[in-house]
Amino acid sequence: MKKPSHTTADQAQGSSWNLWSLLDPERWAKPVLVQKHGWFIGYLSVLMLVYIAYIHQCEHRVRQISKIEKHNQELRSQYLFLKTELVRLGQLEKVVQRATAMGFKEMRVPPLAIGHADSGKPQQP
Repeated sequence: MKKPSHTTADQAQGSSWNLWSLLDPERWAKPVLVQKHGWFIGYLSVLMLVYIAYIHQCEHRVRQISKIEKHNQELRSQYLFLKTELVRLGQLEKVVQRATAMGFKEMRVPPLAIGHADSGKPQQP
């Protein structure tokens, strides 16, 4: 059985199992390992690229959602402003509508003083 080759960093520390031996490119780039596990390494590389593309797409969607939320808040504030304006303008019309439903008419001239206290009807102009 062959002993694994050690680098100078391994020999300096005197240990055959350390961080430098794990990071040694000669250990991982053997032609036998590349031939045996080449497809798997390619598959992992493709998965990594797909994952990176997915992360970019998610970040893009988050930015779009943020823009849409800001636009939605602006539209909501405009809606509330217009709704309160409509309510404010509609109040007088509602009063007039209810009054006409009861048989009252909107006065075109200012009211006149009642001439006779004993008659229950106001004088017509």
